[in-house]
Amino acid sequence: MTETLRPIQHPRTARATAMAPTAGRTFRDELFRSIALSLGRVLLPIAWLRSRAHPHARAAQWALQLRFPHERLAGLTSGMAVALRRARTVAFWEQDLLLGVTSGHRTVDEQNRMLTEDLIRLKSVGDGPARVLPVEQSQHVAGLAVDVRPREAAMWLERNGHQFGLYRTYANEWWHFEHLPQARGVAPLLLAHPGARGPEEPSTSDPGRPRMVRRAAVAGSGIGPGSTQRARAAHLPPTPCRARRCPGRAEFRDQDADR
Repeated sequence: MTETLRPIQHPRTARATAMAPTAGRTFRDELFRSIALSLGRVLLPIAWLRSRAHPHARAAQWALQLRFPHERLAGLTSGMAVALRRARTVAFWEQDLLLGVTSGHRTVDEQNRMLTEDLIRLKSVGDGPARVLPVEQSQHVAGLAVDVRPREAAMWLERNGHQFGLYRTYANEWWHFEHLPQARGVAPLLLAHPGARGPEEPSTSDPGRPRMVRRAAVAGSGIGPGSTQRARAAHLPPTPCRARRCPGRAEFRDQDADR
């Protein structure tokens, strides 16, 4: 039985691959991405002059706000907000990726409206997977979930989100990520769809990463969408944010030291 060896990809080549235009990226998207990245570099000295604490994170945040002006990030938990800011900063400076947010925290009224629309849709099609959870089960309402874009940035986040405690949780939603710091680097098995009672197979984006079983919400059981089994210590990854390619990572270490 012969084993096929995969060539090792140099980090610079890997970055160039991530930066290469994809079939789903339009000229408009590429233009706006280039403008936002250039703005981040222009704004970096201004961010440093305004406050020497976390200038890379601040400059990336300003550039992303100009690229995605309709984002609503208010209402996220403090842990989720910090994890998302760190992920967006590293994606911006290391991979030249703009990690946008299409949906963050939702109010009870917003979730109920979306649930009603989803129930009407399910009634019209006769059968199919749910797309929206009830208020008490929604991680969006709890401020612990975000929907991201574009897809290439979501793919990067799925591969690297464990460094920030962010994990994809549904097989049919490449855009949905939740803050699960208790996972400690071991990704949960994907649920087939919101409200599903059994996990799908592990994602193929990073088959080498260990995954833990994530239980679906069961009425009256006290088990919510965020419930997970603890990972064994032997499977824990190295302490996140130790790489030095991204200057913003050093800022994160300084922020942790100040706590």
